[in-house]
Amino acid sequence: MRKIINYPQFYNQLSPNRVFSRQEAEQAFPKFDSRRLFEWKQKGYLIKLTNKWYVFSNVAITDGLNYLISNSICQPSYISLETALCFHQLILDCAPADSLGEKSIHAITKHKTVVYHNDRGVYSYRKIKPEFYFGFETLEIDGKAIHIANPEKALIDFLYFNANLNSLSKLTSIAWNIQALNQLDWKKLGSMQMSIGSKALDRRMDLLKKGLKLTDF
Repeated sequence: MRKIINYPQFYNQLSPNRVFSRQEAEQAFPKFDSRRLFEWKQKGYLIKLTNKWYVFSNVAITDGLNYLISNSICQPSYISLETALCFHQLILDCAPADSLGEKSIHAITKHKTVVYHNDRGVYSYRKIKPEFYFGFETLEIDGKAIHIANPEKALIDFLYFNANLNSLSKLTSIAWNIQALNQLDWKKLGSMQMSIGSKALDRRMDLLKKGLKLTDF
């Protein structure tokens, strides 16, 4: 027989997670009736992220929450591309954290390329070959462990996946933070670049260095 759990009990147990799965709810409350999730969503207590994942509606919308959602609803994955470039301040024209419904979080995954739309934003994932799934670290952001690309891999991923950045004019139209780029570990970046072994990536990297007159490489 399924056990009836009231919302205060449920919230007190799982709210520290902020984001939780149906499986986590069932583990916390054996014989939990998952129909309560639909009921509490209808009442506005929960926001459905995917068929399996939810977030408590009273959790403040921050970059940290968006990163946590991204890491959670597609596993394994790590924050990268434009999102990680903004986090590391390598580009300057970043969207505000509270652009509800418009905030896009970009990530890399071993699974299929997919985009999830929900009431907390847009969560985009690009599939990468398993052997290229490296160059990320785990940082504590808003009290949660977040998988995010290091600055060098964020740049590598961005140039690797953006085939349209094939000219100086397109690359230099981006609001790059030249000072931050010059502070990258270019030896580490070069090693990552060699590991990937993509001629297209090499061309874009060379164009970027030439166009921005980067010095530390």
